[in-house]
Amino acid sequence: MGDWVLLFGTSPQADLEKAISHILHLCKSNPPSEIILSEPQGGRYPAVPVVELKPWFSPLGIDLSTHSKPKSAVEYAQDAYDKSTLIVSIGSLYMQGNVLTSLGIDTNDDLSFVAKN
Repeated sequence: MGDWVLLFGTSPQADLEKAISHILHLCKSNPPSEIILSEPQGGRYPAVPVVELKPWFSPLGIDLSTHSKPKSAVEYAQDAYDKSTLIVSIGSLYMQGNVLTSLGIDTNDDLSFVAKN
């Protein structure tokens, strides 16, 4: 898969262990350079705290950083990695919305699938 970084944050899941197991499998089969954990903001439920996520990812032996706010996680990734590094954001819909907002690409025009006339 090449050089990539995982950005992950989630809200509570009915089966968090099962949800995370798929991500752990990905990280074991194609290890990222780093795993960045964060906590989605503004969801219906509070985020799973990074202190609860960290024990799932620490045993992988991959560099790990934690940021309680997605904006901080995005800024960290932008500062730490150049534009040639693939940063894959996985997690709750709220996390993805937070990432888009942090990148300044969350307007209706930014998110439209239909070309403007």
